[in-house]
Amino acid sequence: MTLAQGLGVRHELVELPMPAGIDMSPRERCYLCKRALSEGLITVGPEAGFEPMIDGSNLDDPNHFGPGTMNPVGP
Repeated sequence: MTLAQGLGVRHELVELPMPAGIDMSPRERCYLCKRALSEGLITVGPEAGFEPMIDGSNLDDPNHFGPGTMNPVGP
């Protein structure tokens, strides 16, 4: 049984292209990926019947440096 099945929720896999320039590992890479993911889900989610949607960021995100997280901690 998958986690989604155990919770009784629908799970869909969404494939999105890599953000331009991410292969160069720029300082703002986390921001670029999270932005691309958010923009893609905002487009695809409602079309697939997922509305409203929530952000499932990890609880420990504020405790490490990651440009683009809600509360990035310096390096």
